[in-house]
Amino acid sequence: MKINLIVVDLDHTLIGVDSFNLYMKKKIKQGSIPALFLKLLRVLRLISLETYKKLSTAWLVKKDPSLEIHIERIKKKLNEALLSKLKTDYPSDDDKIIIMSASPHNYVKHLGEQLQLEAHGSHFNEDGAWVHLHRKGKISFLKQVFPETKFTYKYAISDSPTDSGFLSLFEQSDLIEPYQCADGD
Repeated sequence: MKINLIVVDLDHTLIGVDSFNLYMKKKIKQGSIPALFLKLLRVLRLISLETYKKLSTAWLVKKDPSLEIHIERIKKKLNEALLSKLKTDYPSDDDKIIIMSASPHNYVKHLGEQLQLEAHGSHFNEDGAWVHLHRKGKISFLKQVFPETKFTYKYAISDSPTDSGFLSLFEQSDLIEPYQCADGD
């Protein structure tokens, strides 16, 4: 029997902020030269969003001992109504609710564990290649890790129009208005 897969986007869907931007703002405020340098390159459009996330993950997130503090900050922005609804609507052992995000896996995974959900974010694979869970990368990851031979793509929810191709793979999906919270603690 196939498992029903339910996928929820993280930023502005399950939480009311862009967790990666919140992380980078905090690092810049703390005086991180690499964070400031990467942000400048991105603002000047000298690097793509994907490269920005890749280099930030390699240089900062991967080695950051304060990730637990960041996870606590973003948990305060949780869309508790959505999480409760998903757990109520899909309570069966045949249902698997997961978080899938373009934000770095280093903290997405730990947030998921605290919410008792499997969670996947952008990461470096075993070969050192960058896996960006955005647009086609999200679709490719879904099909590789959760093949349709074992999973029924039951429901997905996101705030981003860039996820429309991803959402179209599911029996049911919702493209919602972004869930917003103030960035401050």
